Amino acid sequence: MKIQIVLILFILFLVGCANYSDKKNFTINLDIQDTTRKEIAIGYKKNIGLSSVTEYIPVKSKDSIQFVIDSINQPFTAYINIDEIQLPIWVEPNSNLNIVFAKDTIFFSGKSKIFADYYLKSRKYWTGIYNGYEIRNPVLEGRPSGFEYFNVQDSITIDRLNFLESFFANQNTSSTKQFIEHEKITYFIRTYFTRFQD
Repeated sequence: MKIQIVLILFILFLVGCANYSDKKNFTINLDIQDTTRKEIAIGYKKNIGLSSVTEYIPVKSKDSIQFVIDSINQPFTAYINIDEIQLPIWVEPNSNLNIVFAKDTIFFSGKSKIFADYYLKSRKYWTGIYNGYEIRNPVLEGRPSGFEYFNVQDSITIDRLNFLESFFANQNTSSTKQFIEHEKITYFIRTYFTRFQD
């Protein structure tokens, strides 16, 4: 029995070493052409054991910078903070994203372009549908409580999930499948979190 336990622990150790050595990098190339930006920063959180580390790297206006997030063994979400706007970025091992900040416009290219496009377009879509729901449902302006409030929130979540599915309807890769599942879980957590608050 002891030999079996030692063998299992040894195998787990080898698997851990293999995962560690297989970690890849994610490269972000920023080209900032808009000098009116007050502040641009990159923030991300990587799990380390049971804790996490958050780093913010400020970027000056009118600048070009390459930023590398290293030692990635699974996808996660990073953030570009542009003044008061926070734009999510899907970070994958061995991938990249090029971002050009022009005046009133953001351009994406690179392997992770489709995910950046989704985040940007879904933000516009989300703002539009929420404003429409808010006009039709004054209950959204109150405290998050009651059947009517949560019923409206469920409808909003369904709309957002439908947008997610339609956006990636013609994309059938392992990366997009993993991204879709991640977004679905995120939506459900955000939707139901308020129901367990006091």
